[in-house]
Amino acid sequence: MRILTAAAVCTLAMACGPGGAADAGTMLGPCGVVNEVEPNETRDTAAAYTFGTSINGCLDVKANPADEDWYEITAPNDLTGGFVQMKLTNVGAGTIQGSIYAVADNGAIRNEYASGDGANLSLFFSAKAGAKYRLAIENIFAADAPYRYTMQTTYTKVNDAYEPNDTRADAKAMTLGTPVNGTLFAGYSSGSAPGDDDYADWFSVTLAANKAVQVKLENVPTSLNGHLLLYDSGGTEIASMYSSNEGASVTLNVTADKILSAGTYYVLAKKIFVTGDAAGRDDTLPTHFTSQYKLTVTQP
Repeated sequence: MRILTAAAVCTLAMACGPGGAADAGTMLGPCGVVNEVEPNETRDTAAAYTFGTSINGCLDVKANPADEDWYEITAPNDLTGGFVQMKLTNVGAGTIQGSIYAVADNGAIRNEYASGDGANLSLFFSAKAGAKYRLAIENIFAADAPYRYTMQTTYTKVNDAYEPNDTRADAKAMTLGTPVNGTLFAGYSSGSAPGDDDYADWFSVTLAANKAVQVKLENVPTSLNGHLLLYDSGGTEIASMYSSNEGASVTLNVTADKILSAGTYYVLAKKIFVTGDAAGRDDTLPTHFTSQYKLTVTQP
């Protein structure tokens, strides 16, 4: 349900103080704290929400056991994408559930419920730049009376100076022997978790002919497995290497006979063995949300 502040509902409340604000203690709704204006009980009537705003809501489960509050958010169109954290606090006498959906296909990204009556709940997910999402808040178990909650949702931009470089056509140039730092990150564009290819970071590098090449991926986040591939100028794969251990460095050694001519080659750094950790609960985020890898190409 769309939330109004006490000042905004003064015209609906009987007791108003100076400046149009409701007097302290005025009963403004079924939870005794706020008044709500219909409708936002369905996906299609979700109320627009601004990141960083703290709002008070009420689940009137006494009048409607299936009461839900829906909100819609839009990730900034900042090229890199980022992660969203939703916190439900000040929960009253009920067990609250939070759900996240992608607007593109109405697919469910994550749903979790609190550990018990009155317990807080935190959720997170990776967001694609410019994508829209909906948040649904509801009661999960039987409750005897309406109860309130406070919701605050934040967006944090991923730190990656080389985005967009998710395709070979968008490969960013790197210099032989000079490391670059990037982030293996992908946001939800639908209800399906991002796949291996969504984590792709492409780079171009100039190599000399008939000389061995070494590509190293270091500082790999502990929440994923690194994967390196080398391609020729036409996009044909020359060699690849990955690690089966999360957080382990990856070294790709290519012999001189594979580098037939001088010119532009492409390096692809990506994630392998996706485990679905792009969304979850609580406040501990996957390390690849905030950590940067180091990528170096040399011809010893």
